[in-house]
Amino acid sequence: MEDDAPPTEDQGKKKISFRFCRECSNMLYPKEDTINNKLMFNCRMCRYSEDADVTCIYRNALKEEIAETAGNTDDVEDDPTVGDDDELTDFNYGSAMEMEDVHGEETVPEMCTLCGKEILCPTCGRPSSNMIALETDDPDDAQDSQTEEQKVDEERRERALSGAGL
Repeated sequence: MEDDAPPTEDQGKKKISFRFCRECSNMLYPKEDTINNKLMFNCRMCRYSEDADVTCIYRNALKEEIAETAGNTDDVEDDPTVGDDDELTDFNYGSAMEMEDVHGEETVPEMCTLCGKEILCPTCGRPSSNMIALETDDPDDAQDSQTEEQKVDEERRERALSGAGL
């Protein structure tokens, strides 16, 4: 009953490799030979098969060693892509510390990419210095409902004429 013995440490650490067919070069898949009660490797394209010399066909090996850089956060403070400190970032406009005071220079204002105007707080009217911006409708671009309905009707007519509204 030598076959029933547990695998030795060398067999347990042995690398599992793919096997390929000698006739058509396709991959061989493990399959049990129920008549002879042994493990075989068979080709799914042709009828080639060979005995399995090693009975281990799959191993779930979890790494027990942690990489050297995993969890290394010593130089995060030097990373310019990481956000500001909590004491510098202020979400209340009435605080004693402003970004201008901390850096000694004016901050770059937030600009709208559509109209090119500076983005201001809709409540107090002050510029945002902490990178917070709210999307609101432009009051200069407000239209009455009749004009909006005319545009929708015009769009529907254009689609109907072009055949896109089918």
